[in-house]
Amino acid sequence: MFNYAKFSPGQMPAAATNLMYKPYPGNPEAVPLVKPAKSRRKLLNCHSIFLALVLPPLVFTVMIWLMSGDIRRKHGTATWFVASLLLVFSLVFGGYSILEKKKQTATPSWSLYLALSLLAATVLGFLLGNYTYTSHMQQAFDIGELNSYVNVDPTQVRGEQLMDAGIIEFTPGTYVDINKSMAFKEKVMYCVAPITAGNSALATYDLWVVGTNCCNGDEQKFNCLGVSDNFGVIRLMSDKARPYYRMAVQQAEATYGVRALHPLFFTWVPDVPTEELHWRLWSRNFVLTAMGAFFVVNLFCVGVASFAFSKLVV
Repeated sequence: MFNYAKFSPGQMPAAATNLMYKPYPGNPEAVPLVKPAKSRRKLLNCHSIFLALVLPPLVFTVMIWLMSGDIRRKHGTATWFVASLLLVFSLVFGGYSILEKKKQTATPSWSLYLALSLLAATVLGFLLGNYTYTSHMQQAFDIGELNSYVNVDPTQVRGEQLMDAGIIEFTPGTYVDINKSMAFKEKVMYCVAPITAGNSALATYDLWVVGTNCCNGDEQKFNCLGVSDNFGVIRLMSDKARPYYRMAVQQAEATYGVRALHPLFFTWVPDVPTEELHWRLWSRNFVLTAMGAFFVVNLFCVGVASFAFSKLVV
């Protein structure tokens, strides 16, 4: 062990010349005092925390509003342009943050965190907004652009007379003839049954209630939701499902010896007048819930990141 007391400050070995000294009993001149280096923790960057709290929820809100609302329907090109700009902004900011991480040590962690959170906000906003639009809002827009008919007697009209029908309310006595129901299976069961009134056979069965996985192809097994609740239907707007329903109708024609010259497909709903409003309310509530959930999750993540970054040693 090295005995520092034998040396005066001027005689200290070179390895100890940069040590600090203080008086010591037995050697009033000096002995080395070794002070351990103090670690410095990262200070919280209030500016970065503020941006992390505000920017991701703002980007998420703008994106989900663009992709799910009326503006997408009315200004589709502008909507996609703005959505693309938000995505490019997130990617550019992310690239800048990666470069910044290599150059600086003051706030690289916050820059990278903000870049990732902005990218997550952009992608989630796009996905959830697009889901809202395609599952509910698009149907509401499509139905709203078609005509509504009331007091329709299915025995007195043909399909070509109702080609622009979005909503139909029938006369009392109208029912779904489940004895002529049919199904076509393509991964799922596409079910159809004609709408009629009275007991006489029709020259052509052009109005059909449809649904998926609500029958098994046998008579008396057509259980699509709401067929006995009222006398109103809403037009099927899915282009993807329509060919399969058409094939089910063709099977019904061959099986029951009936004709369907201009078949139109509808879904039987519990309350026709408020169905479109229901779609819009569902979409609005979904968007508001998503915005609130994103804000809460983002707040939690910023809190965790602040705590983690404050413990880092620089």
